[in-house]
Amino acid sequence: MVVTLKDIAKMCGVSATTASLVLNDKPVRVSAEKKQMIQEVAKSHSYKPNSLAVGLVTKRTKTIGLLVPDISNMFFSQMAKKLESNFSQLGYSLFLCNTDDNNNLQDKYIKLLYQRGVDAIVICVANDQSSDDNSLKDLKDMNIPIVAFDRYSPELNCPLVIGDNTGSSCVVVNRLIKLGHTRIACITGPVTKAYSSRLEGYKQALAQNNIAYDEEIVLQGDYRFESGYACAKKLLEKNPTAIFVCNDMMAYGAYKAIEEAGLRIPQDISVVGFDDLMFSTMLSVPLTTVRQDIDGMCDKITEITYDMINGKQHQGVSIFSSTVNYRDSIGKAK
Repeated sequence: MVVTLKDIAKMCGVSATTASLVLNDKPVRVSAEKKQMIQEVAKSHSYKPNSLAVGLVTKRTKTIGLLVPDISNMFFSQMAKKLESNFSQLGYSLFLCNTDDNNNLQDKYIKLLYQRGVDAIVICVANDQSSDDNSLKDLKDMNIPIVAFDRYSPELNCPLVIGDNTGSSCVVVNRLIKLGHTRIACITGPVTKAYSSRLEGYKQALAQNNIAYDEEIVLQGDYRFESGYACAKKLLEKNPTAIFVCNDMMAYGAYKAIEEAGLRIPQDISVVGFDDLMFSTMLSVPLTTVRQDIDGMCDKITEITYDMINGKQHQGVSIFSSTVNYRDSIGKAK
């Protein structure tokens, strides 16, 4: 039988309030002997406080909601794992919600997390262009701490933690140009107000080298393997000498399309990715890609979230530098 706080109090001849204060190590007018008795009785009966009841009293549930757009993308699974570890060390549990880049699912999960009384929400906003998104307005009106990462919407008006997408994209495309590539295709993710910085870095590198931007060799994917494959098949018909792919998952799809076309990497075409996921070193031709500082970003997200839960205000953008890992997938233009 589960022992309740009232049971403990009755066994010790005290009120439930007194027992609660003792077990939560709060100041209380009770003798040292009685305090020890309450603690020993609770321990002997394996008493565990009811988290819902504690939440009603403290107005906190020691839970954090985490919304990611695609948990099958290793970048987000690595972020989720690190954040869970960080928050666990602070005594918080994580509710992980996969929105599948869908506004309706995002709205559903935001309302569910609010109903569960989470102490804060950490979110990478969905890149869904198929429907209107009212969930972010609802989230902003919920009056709980919000921290965004990797993608952003001005509607949230909250702290943002992000990698230097524009700068690192510009650096890696410049490397392709130095290798003699001028016809560099690009596979982007959904180009929305929330996320277009990698495409901007690509454009900056072209402009710095007086290379005209050609929208015919820029295609929009959805950050998944299948879209990288489909986009690369179309781009290969336009004979680029290199492809900048805005994440590694799509780059893996591009590899498949290039192999099926009978082309060699990098002898016939160079490929660059973004995120430096685990499999990028395991490909038949290891992928040149941008590595984001996942640990650093997660530590900052944790710090900001914990501060906000405890009443400290945060605003603005925290930008983390990225590094390019140059591997065998790029070479001199033919």
